[in-house]
Amino acid sequence: MNNWAIGYETVPGSADVTDQTQTRTDSETSVAGTETEVTNTRQFKANAEVEDFKVIYGEIPLGSFYVRGGVSEITVNTKETASGDGASYGNETLSGTQWGVGFKGIIAEHVRFKVGYEVNDFSTLNLTSTNNAVTGEANTLTADLDTKSFKVAVGVQF
Repeated sequence: MNNWAIGYETVPGSADVTDQTQTRTDSETSVAGTETEVTNTRQFKANAEVEDFKVIYGEIPLGSFYVRGGVSEITVNTKETASGDGASYGNETLSGTQWGVGFKGIIAEHVRFKVGYEVNDFSTLNLTSTNNAVTGEANTLTADLDTKSFKVAVGVQF
């Protein structure tokens, strides 16, 4: 009756963070643990996917319009090819905030529609490699995985 909404939303499945695998080739000389100078070439490949998006939100009506706010969470799975040094990054769950605006209306008796724009502002992804062959050496990975979306929904109100 008053158009207020409190809800929980989840998106099943996963999606790639980029549409291609990132590749880098490194060459090094004087490989650790050898007495003679040698050259070693290693190829690094990495990609990531996100899954388990969740948000708890509230919507406040402003006539037919609404504003939305909530807290969100997403899991980032790294998909790297292990390098010659054996390092890996692991996975991380990021928390964030969600805000949005939109318009709600009635199509027919008990049939509602909603059109909205939403932004998820996640914390920055910061991963440090572990299990490096050379003690004390580590690589870091940083990414900003914020999202923006436009949604159209139709529902039945009981």
